[in-house]
Amino acid sequence: NLNAGESRNIPLNIASLPNGDYTLQFRLTIGGKEVDRIDSPVRVLDPLLTRQPDQKIRIVNGAFSAGGRHVFLRGVNYWPRFIAGIDPGAFNGQSWLEAGQYDPDLVEADLTEIAALHFNLVNIQFSDYEGFWAQEGRALIDFLERCRSHGIWVQVSLRTTSTNAAYAGQISPTLESYLQAAYLPGNDRVFAYELLWEPMIGTHSTGGQGRLVNGALVYNTGRLVLDPDWRAWVDDQYGSAANAQQIWGYTAPLDGNGQLTNPLDDQMGNDGPWRIMVAAYRRFLDDYLGRNLGVIARQLHRSDPDTLLTYRNWVTMTSTHNDNTGYDIGSGAAHLDFFEPERYSPVLLWPDDRPYGLIPAYSRYRTGGKPVVWAEFGADIGANGGNAASRTAQAAVCDTMMRQVVDDGSNGASVWWWPGGYHPTDGTDFGIIDPDGTPRACAETLAQWSANFRAAPPDLTADPPATVTVDRDADARGSYGLFLNNQDLYVQTRQAGRSVVLADQGTGTDTSTMPLIQVGNVSYQGSGPLKFANGEFAGIHVVCPSLDVTVENGATLAIASGAICQVTPALVNTGEAQWLPGSAPSRGVVLHTNMGDLPLSASLPSLQRTAMGTLTVTMGQSAMALSGRLKIAGAGDFGEVLNLTLVVDPTVTGNCALSLSPAASIAAPFSGTIGTIKIATSNGCGWAASADQPWMTFSPAAGSGSGAVTYTVPANYGPQRQATMRIGNCAFTVTEDGAPNSSQVPAPSLSTTSLDFGARNVGAAGAAQTVQLTNTGAGVLSLLAITAGGLNSGDFAETDNCGTSLAAGARCTIQVTFTPAAPGMRTASLFIAGNISGGTSAIALSGTGTATGPTPVVQAIVDSWGYTAGIAPGLWVTIGGTNLAGPPQTWNLNGAQALPTALGGATVTFNGAPAALLYVSLTQINALVPASVAPGKVQVVVQVNGLNSSPFPITAQAAQPAVYAPPSADGSTFYVTAALAGTATLVGNSSTDPRVVRPVYPGDTLDLYMIGLGSTLDPSKFITDQVFSGAFPVSAPVTATVGGEAASVVFAGLTQPGLYLVRIVVPSDLEAGAQPIQVSAGGIRTRTSLVLQMAAPPR
Repeated sequence: NLNAGESRNIPLNIASLPNGDYTLQFRLTIGGKEVDRIDSPVRVLDPLLTRQPDQKIRIVNGAFSAGGRHVFLRGVNYWPRFIAGIDPGAFNGQSWLEAGQYDPDLVEADLTEIAALHFNLVNIQFSDYEGFWAQEGRALIDFLERCRSHGIWVQVSLRTTSTNAAYAGQISPTLESYLQAAYLPGNDRVFAYELLWEPMIGTHSTGGQGRLVNGALVYNTGRLVLDPDWRAWVDDQYGSAANAQQIWGYTAPLDGNGQLTNPLDDQMGNDGPWRIMVAAYRRFLDDYLGRNLGVIARQLHRSDPDTLLTYRNWVTMTSTHNDNTGYDIGSGAAHLDFFEPERYSPVLLWPDDRPYGLIPAYSRYRTGGKPVVWAEFGADIGANGGNAASRTAQAAVCDTMMRQVVDDGSNGASVWWWPGGYHPTDGTDFGIIDPDGTPRACAETLAQWSANFRAAPPDLTADPPATVTVDRDADARGSYGLFLNNQDLYVQTRQAGRSVVLADQGTGTDTSTMPLIQVGNVSYQGSGPLKFANGEFAGIHVVCPSLDVTVENGATLAIASGAICQVTPALVNTGEAQWLPGSAPSRGVVLHTNMGDLPLSASLPSLQRTAMGTLTVTMGQSAMALSGRLKIAGAGDFGEVLNLTLVVDPTVTGNCALSLSPAASIAAPFSGTIGTIKIATSNGCGWAASADQPWMTFSPAAGSGSGAVTYTVPANYGPQRQATMRIGNCAFTVTEDGAPNSSQVPAPSLSTTSLDFGARNVGAAGAAQTVQLTNTGAGVLSLLAITAGGLNSGDFAETDNCGTSLAAGARCTIQVTFTPAAPGMRTASLFIAGNISGGTSAIALSGTGTATGPTPVVQAIVDSWGYTAGIAPGLWVTIGGTNLAGPPQTWNLNGAQALPTALGGATVTFNGAPAALLYVSLTQINALVPASVAPGKVQVVVQVNGLNSSPFPITAQAAQPAVYAPPSADGSTFYVTAALAGTATLVGNSSTDPRVVRPVYPGDTLDLYMIGLGSTLDPSKFITDQVFSGAFPVSAPVTATVGGEAASVVFAGLTQPGLYLVRIVVPSDLEAGAQPIQVSAGGIRTRTSLVLQMAAPPR
């Protein structure tokens, strides 16, 4: 009993339950009568139990592989469907994984549909600006296990730096907390981590992501924020700015203080005599950004060395990318595992898009042949769910991208993005599903391609490639200039049936055979950055009596005076030429330092790393610096400058000298450990204990005088991990073993791999069918879940007596029932997840729903854009009524030429001629009137699942023109959206169409998008039953007026089934404002209330 006003905590030992899903039931009773209840799902999960190490994606021969099988990634950028339309504040800076947003049921519905559409990858973000990593981690654990049940991998974008930039000193302090909160290290569902999301530096002095300087955010300063680093790099590489400018043959720009500054925007955006200087700046960015990406990668590898790393490159190799100084896609090539370009603009359809296959070729050239995955592509369908034309255009973009993938040999692609509807921050709609979950044409197109790719991955090519020689330094525009200068040759080579490999003068060389030139193709005379030889430091291991740490180049360490230390620098070959060992007869490599030389012991290929040997350093009575640089014998210095500062540790002498026992590195088992370190020092002398990883704790964390610290290393659920522990100025490495893999058992034996339930009336449950599951392995089969998933999973229900574990040789029974929710074929899968080697087992489920519903009724037919009653041959019409079809469905051409005449169980005929169908639902059908329909009386019949509507009589005209024109807020006025002639630049009223970039100016030549202009001049080109290419003039005379004045009609013709283009010249003397516009075809005019938003051109 609970007294009035009383609260009580009831302890629940949930963690003692076996793995599995449970329901926590709360019941409130008064006088024995239940008056309220709450049921809460609970998932108990041992992260080790469900992992399947053989399903971790790895890279084999430049491609992805898991479980010994090739994997081609078919991805979608994922946010749940409920994200569309939410408050911007709940989207930007927060995460859908937060407790207030994460909805497991909706997420499960999404993943079921994603799997049914044949995707095998989702890309998500795991970060926010509010620090809710603990609760988000719990949600992500659940999400990853749901993905496991559907055979989906997850790419996780992390907030690795404070400003989403690879700038020095910016690593996020909560990065490790995010990893551990969701037990990400070691999880085979985690395909990769994205370190940065579309980073860019900005223009000469504006834009970019900003940088923390002395704790303050410096933003909107563009490339200026890197000027100090640029000047330091020039000094390192050339000796001085004056020497650099002499080599460049050009006077560099200076800032207001007379110091060297970054190139001007005109110099970055155009080729010219500044080319060598700009090439040097681009090499500086490669070095600076690459080194900092290496720091991030090493930080992540301390706790998760097994998960692949990448970053999302922004609108790669385009003018926008160049103007805003996006990162060259080769940045950090030595530290990352694969690379991710994006493809958006310009919008081109296949085969016009083929030149952009040069981007993956360039990526492989810059990264030593590492895999390439298109991170984003897609199209905005516009406000209010778009229209038939914009949805078709989106599907065409998706189809084009899949053709591009087939052609360019990339290793995967992810569409942007999943949820359809109003984007919370910019109002766009790139979603591939409708808000109710109905796949849009793009999703269905991708599903068909993905089904083909699953059987025959497109990234496996066997043809001998053709080599195209390129040079980024040959054009000041960098990779964008390289694209412009080589795209035609790339296309010609592909048209000849050859795959393309890019190379330059340094490809395949070593330090003895590479051309001795420097960046910018200038002869090397002992000063300046060598073009094909480069290197950087990848950590420096320092071992002293009270110190055992690995630090980054540029660090400062406190060391006891007189201490003898071993210093071992690691180096990475970031150039193209292979380094030859120091013993080579010509041009061997040595690390030359002020404390001795370290010759390279063995050849080092490009993008590989090595320890260069050990220097013995004795600490003196004052600070000392270890400096040096790589040197090619007989040639000169190259690469990053070594800079390690050693200062005298004041805590090891004097009154507050600190002594530790034991004073050594710590090795911990995966199960964790607890240990004690004794501290000896004088009374009143303070000390503190800390670690650079959140999973290691101390008690007490600080104290005064002699005492002891107890450290705790918790159990590890991932691979081996490391932390650096510090007590005072003493520092040691803590290494914890990785968790052993859970015992895997073979896939269980199933009495059947498919169940067919036959035909059932919609809504009527059938008899259960049975599957016997037998554990044929020698170990215990731990069952996480047995669940129905797939396209129509809601039609199938499952019960079983399997429990949460099954002993070797044991058997259990699964029963499945089928209750069709709609007519037609219904399919799903029954997933069996657990410690199963090779992944989740599945049973195919199928059945047919039989309609017994009411007869379809047609109530009205109007044109789809002008909403005027009536029809014309070749006109897109909207049919309204009741019982017109089943669930909403949109056509999916999947590359087919013929347009569908049956969709969602519905067909439409006009005087007996079948019509192509774009969309069907219970109350609406969008259909294309066949070209064979002649003016006069027409009977329209809708058939649904064999049931015919009564004929609907309507009169057809020769034409019924309508212009694409979104309505005003009150629906009284329709504002025409047009395109500037021959472009994709939209003009009109941005209030009614957010895609519009400006109003119409007097004298503009516009392309109007229209329907209903009737037949073509050549009757054979009047096509309404299949896809075609071309532009065919219409037979009826077309005229237009704007503001009451005649507008010259340059062209009027059919360009797609049911879609026409009318090109007009706007009169040059019109005033600003909404001007009425009319178009007529054969004397039949468009609706009234059409206007064109005009404005005076800018002066």
